[in-house]
Amino acid sequence: MKRINIIFSINNITRCGNSINERTHLLGLILIFFIGLTSVSFTHAQSEFGVPMQLNAPFVMPRGVEFYEISSDGTQVVYLEGSLSFGPPGAIISTLEIYSVPINGETIPVKLNGALIPGEQVREFKISSNGLHVVYLQGAVVNGPNGPSSNTGELYSIPITGGMPVKLNSQLVSGGFVRDFQISTDNSRVVYMANQETDNVTEIYSVPITGATPPEKLNSELVLGGDVLDFQISADSSRVVYRADQETGSANEIYSVPITGGTPPEKLNSELV
Repeated sequence: MKRINIIFSINNITRCGNSINERTHLLGLILIFFIGLTSVSFTHAQSEFGVPMQLNAPFVMPRGVEFYEISSDGTQVVYLEGSLSFGPPGAIISTLEIYSVPINGETIPVKLNGALIPGEQVREFKISSNGLHVVYLQGAVVNGPNGPSSNTGELYSIPITGGMPVKLNSQLVSGGFVRDFQISTDNSRVVYMANQETDNVTEIYSVPITGATPPEKLNSELVLGGDVLDFQISADSSRVVYRADQETGSANEIYSVPITGGTPPEKLNSELV
């Protein structure tokens, strides 16, 4: 088998942040499978002697490295590795798992995610700015009328060099899932939006990146039909600003709250007419 060592991301992966479009993931892996004679590897651009060095562990096709990031301190590379397997007749099961490896390749890659149930994938990850933790979403790929979609998921944190993943979100209501998340600039907390307590109602939560204490809900009680729509963390990591139709349905307003919670949010906009 001919081996080509290149740095790559499967063709035309579409993503929001680190999020992978599962349909493109599946098509990309199928393409690798049918190429067959070529094994594709993830490499560090240059070793000590100027020769490319393979960072991922050798794998059996059809597999491929789909996305990667380098930690801000330049010591670790975190990447998603995908594979295909065949389930019931006519079914192809795609899997994405997350790994971390020293950028110099001095040790073998460490898998960061725990055991996956059939149909689950690691869908998105972020590295803390100090390079110490990786926070990732793990969930099932659900086949809908328009093809595969990732609309389930829970949030985990783990040291970048490996260890035991810690679930950051609380127990989710049936049908609930984590939608989006950010790591504070000081690397102490993770803020996320989720249908955690009520199905089809998105609220906002804050939790230590280590999972040392349970999440704290940041929004006030939402009006019937209300949702938190988006949020940002202040540069000093002290507050969270979020947008929601919290008081009046379909009337989107903006609120500010301490990142640790504990006090009611303050509405920043004037009263809407």
